Amino acid sequence: MINCLVFSDPPTQPWLLSAIYGPPNAKERVLFWKKFALTRENFNGTWLVIGDLNGTLEDGESSSRAQRDRNSSEFHRAVRSTGLIDLGAQGNYFTWSNKRRGRANTRVRLDRAMSDTQ
Repeated sequence: MINCLVFSDPPTQPWLLSAIYGPPNAKERVLFWKKFALTRENFNGTWLVIGDLNGTLEDGESSSRAQRDRNSSEFHRAVRSTGLIDLGAQGNYFTWSNKRRGRANTRVRLDRAMSDTQ
């Protein structure tokens, strides 16, 4: 996670941009999402999060039942606790594929942008 404090109009109200590549290893994700939630606790201004979060929030974000079962509860908790909302997607909804053919193909929405309502 790379955090950048952005000064724009008005320059006295900076906002936080977090560019994220979420850990692909499930064991690392638990600690990562706890640290992610601490970011909100340490900054109370407007926050924009973008990147490959390596997690899904809803069942419809994966074409595979096995992938849906791996949804990170820590990811869900972190997003809920920070008050972030998904900004939606344009273009191809699924941002990752295992590139297999037929029924073995799994597609997942891992990339997203989220912001708070401030």
